[in-house]
Amino acid sequence: MIVKTTQDTIKINVDADKSKIGIKLSGGLDSAIVAYLLCKYIHEERPDCTLIPFTVIHSFKPYNLWFASKVKWWLKEHFPTVQWHKEHFTIHSNGDDYNERMEELQEDLKSKNIIDCKFSGVTANPPMEVYKQWSPDDTNDEPTPGRDREQELKDTSFGRVLVNIDKKGVAELYKKFGLMDSLFNVTRTCEETELDPSVTPHCGKCWWCEERRWGFGKL
Repeated sequence: MIVKTTQDTIKINVDADKSKIGIKLSGGLDSAIVAYLLCKYIHEERPDCTLIPFTVIHSFKPYNLWFASKVKWWLKEHFPTVQWHKEHFTIHSNGDDYNERMEELQEDLKSKNIIDCKFSGVTANPPMEVYKQWSPDDTNDEPTPGRDREQELKDTSFGRVLVNIDKKGVAELYKKFGLMDSLFNVTRTCEETELDPSVTPHCGKCWWCEERRWGFGKL
């Protein structure tokens, strides 16, 4: 499957000998659109494939499994022919050990032959001049880190179809497939843990909210 955007051309083509597709679901916009594209690909080209969702649950971001599940349920409703694994795999992280716990989870799934390939929604960061407007550090005037993109890119085994696309490019995909008033609304980006996300999903102030607003023009 080929999807053209103004920022990059997305290609999804799972090897014929692979059919157990792991998808790293956070409940955010990026992994949601990758899962959507995988569902579209499976529906149109590879009905033999199965999607296996897995989520790392942060201690400081406990709602991500809830929103990852909402994304999965939305996709199951809109792609009823796509097969999902019966279990949504999870592992817990205290935040500092996120990457180690993610590696532990995916290696466990691979060793048990539950997945034979995997995709994630890591994207490009915004331009630095935009990035610096959101959370400048008081001591050195450098932006407070949002996405640790370099760390996420170390594991090259993931299919990263959005790696050259920033949040405006992700918004382009949502508009292209008519998802701005549907799939968009079941995602959550915010890192604020004091909010009740069933009432107010986004604080509108954190780095992640700023990026979401910058890319999509709304929260």
